[in-house]
Amino acid sequence: LEVKYTLYEYPRTYRFYFTDSPANERLVEAINQYLPAIDPSQSVILHQHGERELLERYVSQRHQRSLYMVASAVAAVLALLAIIALIYHRRLMQVITERNIEIERQRRALYEANVKLEALSRTDPLTGVANRRYFDERANREYARMERQAGALSLMLIDVDHFKVVNDCYGHLTGDAYLQKIAQVLKQNVGRVTDTVARYGGEEFVCLLPDISADDARKLAERIRSEVEALHLPNPAVEPPWVTVSIGVASLKGDAHSLQEMFSQADSQLYAAKQ
Repeated sequence: LEVKYTLYEYPRTYRFYFTDSPANERLVEAINQYLPAIDPSQSVILHQHGERELLERYVSQRHQRSLYMVASAVAAVLALLAIIALIYHRRLMQVITERNIEIERQRRALYEANVKLEALSRTDPLTGVANRRYFDERANREYARMERQAGALSLMLIDVDHFKVVNDCYGHLTGDAYLQKIAQVLKQNVGRVTDTVARYGGEEFVCLLPDISADDARKLAERIRSEVEALHLPNPAVEPPWVTVSIGVASLKGDAHSLQEMFSQADSQLYAAKQ
């Protein structure tokens, strides 16, 4: 910029030096004769204008460079803040994802614990079949469904014969093992989703059989009785000396009788089987 404005656009004052010689002295003398005739006022005005414009352009460029540097610095700071914000956002999203995974894991664990707790609350801990409370709930629901649909409902009461003798002779641990094996026979034979096998108390079991006729219920009861006898669980109180069960069966069709009457009928049949 300085070279351009100095050499081309605006005039300047130039000074020339000559060596001391006769020829140069004559040249200087000739030049000096013409100098008084030259009017430099216009050149001086152009020179001053050029100096001012040159300075203004220089200052403008300095301002532009300063603004550019400031803008660059601000952009760099903003970029740095953006990178920090992006890193923080990614870290935050990672933490949120990890927390969500942990929450979901805890939710599943809580759900599984509730399912297990619910299963324990309705399961007999010794035999693994349903307990009496859960059986009573299922019996009421199935009886109500039978009334609505005019279906059939059968019930089996199962009692282990002379079980007190088993406990007295072999101890309660052996008696508990017998009950577990008998419960396994029941679960193997009463296996539909709608069926319910439960321990009703002590050595007594109960089976609820929706949509099963009285004849089919009697056949199922006989199969259970024979399979329990085939286990050959020792019982010194009877001959042959094996554990046996007695089963009372009752069936309802329609709403002619109540659930309590069906239980009473099954209990009467159980008493007759005992004889």
